[in-house]
Amino acid sequence: LWEASRSVPPALAAGNAVILKPAQEALLGAIKLGELAKEAGLPDGLVNVIPGPGSDVGEALVQHPGIHGITFTGSVATGQRIMRGAAATMKRLVLELGGNAANIVFDDADLERAVEGSVWAAFSNSGQICVSGPRILVHESVREEFTARFVERVKSLSVGPGVENHPIGPVVSEHHMRSVLDYIEVGKQEGAKLLTGGQRATDGALRDGYFVMPTVFDDVTPSMRIWREEIFGPVVTITGFRTEEEAVHMANDTEYGLANGMWTQSLARAHRVARLLQSGQVYVNEWFCGDIQCPAGGYKMSGIGREEGQQALGNYLQLKSVRVNLG
Repeated sequence: LWEASRSVPPALAAGNAVILKPAQEALLGAIKLGELAKEAGLPDGLVNVIPGPGSDVGEALVQHPGIHGITFTGSVATGQRIMRGAAATMKRLVLELGGNAANIVFDDADLERAVEGSVWAAFSNSGQICVSGPRILVHESVREEFTARFVERVKSLSVGPGVENHPIGPVVSEHHMRSVLDYIEVGKQEGAKLLTGGQRATDGALRDGYFVMPTVFDDVTPSMRIWREEIFGPVVTITGFRTEEEAVHMANDTEYGLANGMWTQSLARAHRVARLLQSGQVYVNEWFCGDIQCPAGGYKMSGIGREEGQQALGNYLQLKSVRVNLG
């Protein structure tokens, strides 16, 4: 619903009709948005919600000559497929794709704030947010204390249905749950140190859902798959660094560039590091906070174009120059 709510309004404001094709696993929000559009009095046909498999409905939309632009949020692989399909009709594209954000905790960080913020960054929506912060880099001088506090806080998180206000809810599907659990096994095999979690939640009624216990790995190296690949689940990796330059290098050593963040009490360092981080968004002493006025999008394999802000309106407009001889 959030993804649709930041794309549909600027498209309508620019004078377009909209077709909204939600993911199969997340239909209800899009359908509700369509109902609200009708309730608000928008003419029939202006906002259209078409559920269905991406292989059928999505492909048809990408290839249809009557559609002039596509905005997509999802995986890199699907984004690449959309680019190839859209090339035939030269559609304009805005793509927000994968992410694997680095969360840097410097030696001057307020550790209490950094711990709480890092838990929020990593485990909100069970880690199923493209700008989540699953890669935690901690300065060696505070690594032991931060890690102990962080793990203690993670262990206190309850797991259960979100409608019952549990901070850790299910992942989106059984298939995705299997993928997350497979990554956890990969982490164990690669030699990372499992500090907590690491398995499916099976207590009581949870055994019938797709719940994964919040998982924290320490002693992770940048060559490990659990560090380099987007898991998109409640799994965190922790590693240490000694210098600011090393932290920036490790943060940027990824194919993704959607978001990164840091915890520091030095405003000069925050500005300096933010300029060096290769991502479309940088959080400082907070995570996820942002206004609709701030452009959002990625570097590298994390996509092209920007949502939100004034730039978003331009996604749905065509420029024209009219030159008149008045002589």
